[in-house]
Amino acid sequence: MASIYLDNNATTKVDESVMSIMNACFNTRYHNPSTRYLRGYKLHTGLNFARDRVGELIQADGSQIFFTSGGTESNNAALRLLVSLAKPCTIITSQIEHKSVLDMAEHLAKADYVSHVTVAPTASGEVTAQSMVDAVNALPAGWTAVVSVMWANNETGVVNDIPSIADALDPLENNVLFHTDAVQAAGKIPLSISGHRIHMVSLSAHKLHGPKGVGALYIDKWTKQALKERIAYGGPQESDLRGGTENVPGIMGFSRAAILALEALYSGEMSKLETMRDSFESTMLAEFDNAQVNGSGTRLPHVSNMSFRNLDSETIIFMADEDGVEISSGSACASADPEPSYVLAAMGVPEDYALGAIRVSLSRLTEEAEMTSATNTLKAIIEQLNSLTS
Repeated sequence: MASIYLDNNATTKVDESVMSIMNACFNTRYHNPSTRYLRGYKLHTGLNFARDRVGELIQADGSQIFFTSGGTESNNAALRLLVSLAKPCTIITSQIEHKSVLDMAEHLAKADYVSHVTVAPTASGEVTAQSMVDAVNALPAGWTAVVSVMWANNETGVVNDIPSIADALDPLENNVLFHTDAVQAAGKIPLSISGHRIHMVSLSAHKLHGPKGVGALYIDKWTKQALKERIAYGGPQESDLRGGTENVPGIMGFSRAAILALEALYSGEMSKLETMRDSFESTMLAEFDNAQVNGSGTRLPHVSNMSFRNLDSETIIFMADEDGVEISSGSACASADPEPSYVLAAMGVPEDYALGAIRVSLSRLTEEAEMTSATNTLKAIIEQLNSLTS
């Protein structure tokens, strides 16, 4: 029996049409886009087409899209490049950012004239504009704030109002450089940076049925012109920002995945996933008085984070896997950590609930029959485990 895959926030299956384009790049369009002959030049033109398609995920001009190896590199590079423009500065993040932001911020804060402060989310899991304004206003006069807030949380799916945060930070007396990690949000909800002062945005292909190993970093024109540092040295690629031969198969696959994601988004596919997600949550809440949903307000339509008091998430995941349902307890980048999720802890979720948290994340390839079957499987597992602890 085939397993039911419900861990799409960790990664997604590569779409067949994405694979087809990538295979063509491996087999017949394998040339270096920096070469001077025609077939190489055509690939260079193809990369610009890809920038435009990826830029459409956030309504950005393709000329401001720079390709990387993925979301982690994009997040790392964004903080490092912004800090290079901003000393003395304080990096301000929420407590629920991805580890690639939090760990990089801590690393950069080891340098002179750089510090890092974190801001707590609300109990619903949201990072508010006012909390960021307060953090910036607390800085010494003359210090720059490098602010990084994710557009949507990878564990709970809670969406932050990034345009409102950007607009609230713009008029402050202290200079602010603003980055957002849109890896989980892109292609799942409508995103637009148009008209907002957002300096950098991180994106990744493998969260929207594209390949692993390719991502992008949006950089606004003013910031790009001001940069004196680079992501990687050794060649003029990516407008002198990231040297090295471009990953043409990955980039072209990313562009196709972006097209498909936006087509699905605007054709109503995500609302179907939201209906399935809501049905799952309603069933579990109705069946179990020790169940709760973690995160509220605006959420990504395909993500559910649920806790079951006094149960162990790893046991639930192991039993589900044996029964052919693949889920997780949170971020794949921290899945080996036996401690409660730092995201749920920051939200104030009690430990007896946090230790029993699971994440179910759907994709546009998830079928209703699969979700019904998975719900019944998980319901039986929770019933069994509850009977053992009662």
